Parts: sequence; C-alpha cells; structure tokens
Amino acid sequence: MFGGSCGNESRIKLQCGEYITQISGTYGNYKYQGNQCVIATMKIHTNLCPSGYGPYGQGCGVESVKCFSSPLPAGGPIVGFLGRHNNYLESIGIFVKKDCSCS
Repeated sequence: MFGGSCGNESRIKLQCGEYITQISGTYGNYKYQGNQCVIATMKIHTNLCPSGYGPYGQGCGVESVKCFSSPLPAGGPIVGFLGRHNNYLESIGIFVKKDCSCS
C-alpha cells in the first residue's frame, strides 16, 4: 500500500522484452506525520517507456521536496524492489540482475 490507508492500486503490465531500467520520484517531510521523511511520488522507467509510468502518489502535504533517482544499473536489469514503511513509504531500493560470465 502506498499513500496511507487510502489511494488506488496501480498495475503496470510490461510488454514482451520490456524491463525496468530506473525508478525516480520526489521525497520530503510530511507535515501531517511529524515531519517524517517520506517518498512523495514515484515513477517506474523501462526500456520501452523511458519517460516512466506514473507518477504514483500525489505528494500533498510534503514540504522541502527533493528529487531522487536510482542509478542506471550497468550489470543488468532491475528485477525487484524493496521498501520500508510506517504509515507511508519511507525508503525504496532495487534489486539488479547481474549478468554472470562464469566459466
């Protein structure tokens, strides 16, 4: 759940050959949650949609807004996400599939 106890579920259906290349968005201090630092908005970028799907989240009530983006993975595509939350999403990370050229 992203955005507290309300909001809408969103699904992205990746096309054949499409893969996630980066995540980006904004974060800041949520004034209604004791100025807790939260992810305010997020986009999911793919090789076929470089401008990104989203943004997800509205960012309402977030102050001192800053932008973030994941590094572009050099070793392979993004294959998963992890995150930490309390009432709202506080942090997000990525899993990258490394190409292995083992002999």
